[in-house]
Amino acid sequence: MSIETLSVNVNGTPAFTGGTATGVLKLSSSNQSKRVTLDDGSQFLTQADLVFSKSDPKKAASAPNGYSQCRNRVSLTFPHALDNGKYTESGWVIEHRSDIELTDAERLTQRITVAQLIVNSALDDFYNKRSVE
Repeated sequence: MSIETLSVNVNGTPAFTGGTATGVLKLSSSNQSKRVTLDDGSQFLTQADLVFSKSDPKKAASAPNGYSQCRNRVSLTFPHALDNGKYTESGWVIEHRSDIELTDAERLTQRITVAQLIVNSALDDFYNKRSVE
């Protein structure tokens, strides 16, 4: 399918079903970030690694409201065993930038829209074949 066939539900309700819920193993943290690993019961080398980080707004005279944007970021790294026995990684980075005046409801609406962009089948060729057609 192509990008032109993409349809996104505005104000939709996200729902993921099936699969197995996994916990996390905390590896390290600070007040600006936390690193965890998905505990899926597999060997440590094959577990996905997540890093959550944030930056708080700072005074910025050039910004419309006098503050820089807040940033929340999550990096997700998946190890992959190659046929030759070595490991490589693939990963995702999701970053949210927003004004401090954005409401929780507005943030939720944006998160639901972004989630659809990751799982929407209209974007399979974009993700699998790197096609922008």
